[in-house]
Amino acid sequence: AKVVAICDIDEKRLKEIGEKYSINSRYINYEEMLEKEDLDGVIIATPPKYHLDPTIKALKKGLYVLLEKPMAENLETAEKIYSTAAGTNRLMVGFSLRFHSIFRRIKELIDNGTIGQPLLQWHVALGKVPSTSWIGKKEISGGMVNEHAVHVIYVFYWYAGKPTRIYSEYFTFNPNITIEDNASFTLQHENAISTMIISWASTHPWRKWGVVGSEGTATVESYLGGPLTVSTRRGEKFTEDYKIEVDEMYIRELEHFISCIKHRRKPVVNEEDGIIIQQIVDAIYRSSKEGKAIPI
Repeated sequence: AKVVAICDIDEKRLKEIGEKYSINSRYINYEEMLEKEDLDGVIIATPPKYHLDPTIKALKKGLYVLLEKPMAENLETAEKIYSTAAGTNRLMVGFSLRFHSIFRRIKELIDNGTIGQPLLQWHVALGKVPSTSWIGKKEISGGMVNEHAVHVIYVFYWYAGKPTRIYSEYFTFNPNITIEDNASFTLQHENAISTMIISWASTHPWRKWGVVGSEGTATVESYLGGPLTVSTRRGEKFTEDYKIEVDEMYIRELEHFISCIKHRRKPVVNEEDGIIIQQIVDAIYRSSKEGKAIPI
């Protein structure tokens, strides 16, 4: 696979990336790029508010699309993307944890019966608001849950299936942003509970997560790496150490996307997953606003 063209409204960054990777075809208008270039697929990595138009236009031109998560800044916009993508088998949504070694390993431990089916999934994520200028603007990012917690929400869904009911609380501490920066939510699945506590108001980062299953428990002492401890109801216990892995995760994601283009296959993470996650996020926001659990 070869990157033949890039597009960015930031001309300085466009020039830097183009020169760094020897990409001569550079555009500030994505429509011009779609019209002039002979493309097989595109990666859309704009802020969520700006996903809609380029995604729909690329799909209508018959291209494969790798769309950065989440699908959109809200459910209404995501539904428009879904209606265009449905049945094309050409939209991949960038829930990158699907391609991370430690998250795949726990999925394997679920599927092979080592820890069995999830009963309780939990994740605590403390940190600061990212420095990206647009992320603290509700109308662009959609919020902390929409922009960041969706990674974990996808894992909850991947491991335990679509939830049936959701309850949440959130609020904003930082006066300089228009998104929530503290939230907790619980997803009720058919046979499991998933819960997340997340803050972008912390003075230092801290993350831990795990799964209590019908046959055992798996816990991780970090996020994208660290020790994975597994114990089973049969009395077994072992620890596996995983290095912090970022680049490898994205490489696997891109390899899958390229393979789907070459073999005309439907991506493993697609519009069906994307719209379900957006429905969950929408229910999280509605639950806190309405002060009640929301069925989905």
